[in-house]
Amino acid sequence: MNEQLSERRTQLRRRQLMARQDMAKRSQAGMTDMDFIGVAEAEAEAIAAQGGRIDMNAAQKARLRAELRRRRARDQQPRTNLFEQTMSGVNEGIAGMLGAPVDMATKVVNGMFSKPKYAPEMVPGPNGMPVPSPDAQIEQGPQIQSPAGGSEAFLNLLSPTISDVAPQNTAQRYGRRIGQEGGAMAIPGGVAMRAAKSPLMLGATEAASAAGSGIAGQTSQEVAPGNPVADTIASMIGGLTPVGVARSLRPSPQAPTIDELKARQSAAYEAVEASPAQLTPDATQRLQAAVSDRSARDGMDTYLAPKASRTADKIKQMMTPRIAEVEKSRRLVGRDVAGALDPTESGIGMGMKEEITRYLDNISPQDVTGGDPTAAVASLREGRDMTRRIKKSEDIDQRMYKAENRAATSGTGGNEINAIRQNIRQILDDPRKKRNYSAEEIKAMESIVRGTPTQNSLRMFGRFSPTSGTLPAMAGGGMLAGAASSANPLLAIPSLAAMAAKGGAELSTKRAVSDLGSMIRNGGPMPKKQTSQDEKRAMISSLLAQTAAQPQ
Repeated sequence: MNEQLSERRTQLRRRQLMARQDMAKRSQAGMTDMDFIGVAEAEAEAIAAQGGRIDMNAAQKARLRAELRRRRARDQQPRTNLFEQTMSGVNEGIAGMLGAPVDMATKVVNGMFSKPKYAPEMVPGPNGMPVPSPDAQIEQGPQIQSPAGGSEAFLNLLSPTISDVAPQNTAQRYGRRIGQEGGAMAIPGGVAMRAAKSPLMLGATEAASAAGSGIAGQTSQEVAPGNPVADTIASMIGGLTPVGVARSLRPSPQAPTIDELKARQSAAYEAVEASPAQLTPDATQRLQAAVSDRSARDGMDTYLAPKASRTADKIKQMMTPRIAEVEKSRRLVGRDVAGALDPTESGIGMGMKEEITRYLDNISPQDVTGGDPTAAVASLREGRDMTRRIKKSEDIDQRMYKAENRAATSGTGGNEINAIRQNIRQILDDPRKKRNYSAEEIKAMESIVRGTPTQNSLRMFGRFSPTSGTLPAMAGGGMLAGAASSANPLLAIPSLAAMAAKGGAELSTKRAVSDLGSMIRNGGPMPKKQTSQDEKRAMISSLLAQTAAQPQ
């Protein structure tokens, strides 16, 4: 008895396995609803023979029929994949770009043969007067269809490489749109790369631009299907964003460092020293007259100002001196006469130095003979310009250093902004120092001293920071202690916000001083970062490509 039962169960399991295999084969090969249900019922009977209670009711049969229809629809749907859709998009983009000129010309020509024609009936206007009916008809003239050389012609030519199957999921839709943008970008982008300074960088930017345009454009279609305005705007933003990112990552123009200025200064003065160029007789007389007149106006007396008197006599005895000798005399006057301890002699020496400085600043190649006058004068101006930049830049750095040290002596650094402003203001308050700076530099210093509205607002609120002084420190410490003891972090917000405001004001002020230093070392306002030629080429290529790519 037990052997018979065991054999029966073995046969039932075999029937069950065969039924499942048969169902799988029929599902792949295709079968009717009744065949599918029959296989399922056979399997159910096999299971029931083992003692189970499985019955195919109407609901289960309906679910089986639905599953069969789903499988059949899946089997009948044309097969495609992401790679096929992407490459189809690439070829569509190429066709669109190749045919774009003809397509645009065709639109213009067709538009010339389309004119509005108002209906003959008249209707009352806003003021009661009859006006033509606003219902307009378009009278179509001969229209060009499928022009030779248009995108449709190229699509037909590339049709073997373009899938007729529409994208079947989101990834494939994005792939096809990105492919369109990339294919359209390939032609203008390739032309742009031929003249690019950095072809690899431009190629990477163009690839990122094509991907960004495709992703943004298809996203707009996913959100607002069939909206051409949203697609155009999104594609433009997505395509130009990589160009903007590349521009932002490119370093901004940098001012030369002090060491670089000193190297240029040394090279310029060495060129002046090596040049045989010398002043003409007329130029020498003008220099001597300028120094003599200034000394007389300043009341030079041989007895009261012996150094100044001897120096003036040496200048009068010069006979067509070399440019290097005049520059050397200017330095000696500044060191020995203008730097004298006696205030009378020092004042006369300063006047003499100013006259020699003014003369050298205005010297021209016509005032020089021998050697290469133009090169000699250019080297002199270069050396003097570098000297001014170095001295002014070092002066600003020294004032910043003193301001930070003075603020640090308070123990909290609470008055650092005030110390910086006071040290910069000393230049503006001294006419002799102020005239060494250009109009742009003076304007920048005035902005530092007065502060911007944002800086002043942050500075005012920053007075409540615990690092601003003793009283704010006590108040802030109390708030922080209260927040810790009461486990209420909101009590610490005022002190933390004041600290952030104070730090922001200090950082902004220091950045303004740093910008002033860059302006001085650069010899003028720093140039703004300009869009490079490669970036312009990438932008043009992106805009051209967007006209050829169409949403799917």
